[in-house]
Amino acid sequence: MKKSGSKLDSSSFMNETRQKPPPFNVRRFIYNRQEGLILGRSKSGWAKIGIFYTIFYGVLAALVAICMWVFFQTLDPRVPKWRLEKSIIGTNPGLGFRPLPPEENVESTLIWYKGTDYENYKIWTEALTSFLAGGIIINIECKAWARNIIHDRKEKMGSVHFELLID
Repeated sequence: MKKSGSKLDSSSFMNETRQKPPPFNVRRFIYNRQEGLILGRSKSGWAKIGIFYTIFYGVLAALVAICMWVFFQTLDPRVPKWRLEKSIIGTNPGLGFRPLPPEENVESTLIWYKGTDYENYKIWTEALTSFLAGGIIINIECKAWARNIIHDRKEKMGSVHFELLID
């Protein structure tokens, strides 16, 4: 640009010609032979990115592994951590689901029936009857001082070890 006096010469703006950028070429973007670029980056740039992410994800995996190891160190595989009064459900027993739903609707956990129609609730009563009929109830009187009784009064849990010989 030339200054003529205090005014700018506007003709100099018109004389400068801008060059158009070359059209975008996908093949040249994927691999540019002139500049040695792959996807717009040099080989050393890709190597630096690869090394960084390898270290980053390696450290991340190690952190997750350490956290899992610490978590599993707090668990006892033989005894639950929270039992009886200390647990959320307290001294209530666990929930068992009987009778099982029919085979054609096995995903459903709902028990629904019309109480005035026997055929409607027949499947549920038959399932309960067959479930309860299969077992044999044996009453055995155990003495509190017997050697085969393991009982923890504080935890209110115990077990009796004995052999049954049934003919």
